[in-house]
Amino acid sequence: MAKIYEHIELAPDVMIGRIDEEGRVYYEEEAEGEYIGRIDYEQGEVFDEDDGYMGWIEENGDIYGSYEEGDERLGRVADDGKLYLYDEGDAEVYVGQVTEMKHKADGAAAVLFFFDEWEEIFEDEDEEEA
Repeated sequence: MAKIYEHIELAPDVMIGRIDEEGRVYYEEEAEGEYIGRIDYEQGEVFDEDDGYMGWIEENGDIYGSYEEGDERLGRVADDGKLYLYDEGDAEVYVGQVTEMKHKADGAAAVLFFFDEWEEIFEDEDEEEA
């Protein structure tokens, strides 16, 4: 079972989700898992709990989100499960990792479900620096 961790500066990373062997994604809160979506491993695609299409993973590890305004490259997953988002200048920002990853689509699901809110991520970083 893959486990999704959020990187926390100057603190241990926190487990925020998991992916079971069938590709079902769960949000973890105090040891209670809430089903939030699934992965189609054959196609490398990610779907929400209502089977709405969210995005996909490329062979090179690039993660794309699918939105009403169009598709957007969000970040990438490394072979070791480390997750990176691209900032406005296309620089990589480390946000977390997937342990026991069985397919790079696990990383796509992690980014699409847990790290797709850029504004919140950068607001949190700005608050920590202040």
